[in-house]
Amino acid sequence: MWLIEEYGLDITCTRVEAYEHRDRVLLNSQQVIPIAEAEEYMTKRREKDAEQEARGEYQTTLDILREEGLVEAEEKVYFDPEKIPASAPQEWDEDDEFWWATVTGKTGQRNNVRWEHAETEYSFTGLSKELLHRLVDRDKEEALNGYDYWCHPYYGGQTLYDLRSADVTSSDRTETPIKTPPE
Repeated sequence: MWLIEEYGLDITCTRVEAYEHRDRVLLNSQQVIPIAEAEEYMTKRREKDAEQEARGEYQTTLDILREEGLVEAEEKVYFDPEKIPASAPQEWDEDDEFWWATVTGKTGQRNNVRWEHAETEYSFTGLSKELLHRLVDRDKEEALNGYDYWCHPYYGGQTLYDLRSADVTSSDRTETPIKTPPE
C-alpha cells in the first residue's frame, strides 16, 4: 500500500492454486494484495483528491502557510522538543543543526524541506519519520503528520499544523525568533 500511495506503483500480488480434477489441472487465482477493500478505498480516495484538485479545493498545509505568508522559502523551522521520545539518546539543542530544517520553496511531495544535517530534501512527514527512526528506531512505515512535528520560530513556536488553523497572519510574526537556528 505504501508503494502504491507514495510512488503510484501499480502493484498486485495474485495467489494461484492448482487442483487436479479428473485428469485435468484447474487453476484458481485470487488477488491478495491489495485486498479488494483497500483497492476500492484507494480508488475512491484518488477520485476524491482529483475532484478537489480540479476544483482548486485541495491544499496541503504548506500550500496554506505559504499562501498566507506565514512560511517562506529558505526559512528555518525546528523539530518540536516536546515530540522527542523520552527514550531518545539525543537531547534537543538549539545550536545543533540536527533539529533544524529549511523550507525549500519547492512544491513537490518529497522536496519541500531540506535537512541540513544530512544535506537531503524530504517532505515534512518524511523528515519527521527519518529523525524519529534515527533517534529511537521508529518504524518509517508508521503513519504521522509531519507538520505536527515542526515549529516556526517566529510565531511563538507553534507547530506548522497548529499554525495552519490558528487565527494568525503574517503581521503576527515576531521580530525575534523564540529559538535561533545554528549558523
